[in-house]
Amino acid sequence: MKYIISTLLVLATVTSYCQEEKKVLFFGGGQFSIGDTTNMLQKMMDESNEKTKVSKCMIGGTLTDLVTSVFGDNVFAMDRLPEGQQTEAVKKLVAEKWDVVIVTEDIHSLLIPEVRQISTEPAMVWVDSVVKASGGKTALYQPYPYVMHSSDEGPTQFSKNYFDLKFFDRKQQEEFDSVIALSGLREKAVEVIPGIYSSDSQVKSPPLVGPKGQVDSAKVQLDKIAKKVGSNVLPIGYLMELCRVKHPEYYLYVGPSPSKAGKYLIACSAYKYLTGKSPKNIAYNPGLPPEEAQTIRTLVDDAQF
Repeated sequence: MKYIISTLLVLATVTSYCQEEKKVLFFGGGQFSIGDTTNMLQKMMDESNEKTKVSKCMIGGTLTDLVTSVFGDNVFAMDRLPEGQQTEAVKKLVAEKWDVVIVTEDIHSLLIPEVRQISTEPAMVWVDSVVKASGGKTALYQPYPYVMHSSDEGPTQFSKNYFDLKFFDRKQQEEFDSVIALSGLREKAVEVIPGIYSSDSQVKSPPLVGPKGQVDSAKVQLDKIAKKVGSNVLPIGYLMELCRVKHPEYYLYVGPSPSKAGKYLIACSAYKYLTGKSPKNIAYNPGLPPEEAQTIRTLVDDAQF
């Protein structure tokens, strides 16, 4: 009997070492590019002996920017790559077989209808097709609300420089760029065409009241895209807002960006989604008060997703 047990233990150990490392990539634009959230997540994976390597390929702009464009002479604007060329991000995406790619996007681009239709959704569908072609799967990252830009008394407003807008479809992009180039409207503060505005104008999202309105609307739009491609939604925005409401004493944001506590909550959420395990007993703490860290882990553990 002892021999059988010993043999089984050896086999289990060998099997564990032979398991291939799972590769996870956070890929996209917007909020996730800020900070070291992936480093926190990797430390959680290492602590629980998950054979998972977490990588990221992010940009402060949009998902479409990441897959179509590079920074030009103007470091605040991006230029479309010539046809046939790939961005470094796309090269990284197609060079490896990723088990899971979590696709992120700027919340502005999800909530402004015109941008969502011509940029966000087609870019997400394309990334999903590339990942699934190599046998992987995708999850769509639900962004947290822009708390700084929200109001409990009226609709949320988002500023967008539409002259630098990147269409995912190349033909549409060329037509748009041609219209802008010939119009001379870059020097004028007037509407270009319905739905396209000059750089000093503001575009109102649908009437979203406060952060919860942003979270709920982003989820509706992401659920539609997820259903279309057969993906899941990682409910980061919901969990950030839930924690903000239940524990207003915690500082989850520094301006519009996540604080250390906010990043930790995001990492715990991704850990639970990727492993199916509870983050409640994770010991890793990036330097938060122990009670606060434990409360965040418990809140994520209790959430259904």
